[in-house]
Amino acid sequence: LFRSKPSKEKMGVIQDVLGDEQRFKALQKLQADRDALILKHIHFVFHPTKDTCPSNPVCVDTKIEHLISSRFIRSCDRYQKNTDPNVDRINLVILGKDGLARELANEIRALCTNDDKFVIDGKMYELSLRPIEG
Repeated sequence: LFRSKPSKEKMGVIQDVLGDEQRFKALQKLQADRDALILKHIHFVFHPTKDTCPSNPVCVDTKIEHLISSRFIRSCDRYQKNTDPNVDRINLVILGKDGLARELANEIRALCTNDDKFVIDGKMYELSLRPIEG
C-alpha cells in the first residue's frame, strides 16, 4: 500500500509528539494498529486521493463527483423529455476552411429529411450539424 515508509527514527519522533494525545494513548495496547493508522495518515498527507481519504465516503472529492454526476443525469433527463424517445441525437462538428465545412454540412443535410432526421438500419437519428470555419 505504501511506497515509502518513514524511518524508525522518524516514527519515533512522530510517536514522541503524539505521546500525550488521548487517541494515541487509547491505542497503546494495539501498537501495530496504531502504527498502521499513522502510516495511513502519512500516506494520505503526501498522496491525497479520495481512496486514501480517512473521511471516505464523505470525502469532498467523492461528494463533488456525486454532485456533478447527478446534475449531468438531470440535464440529460431534461434533454430527453424535449425530444422523441425513439430518436437518438447525433451532434457533428465539422472543422474546415474556405467554406468546406459549410459545404460538407450542406451535403450531409441533403441526405436528411427536412427536420434533419435520417434512418440507418431501421433506426431513426436526429442530426445536429455545426460547421466551423477556421
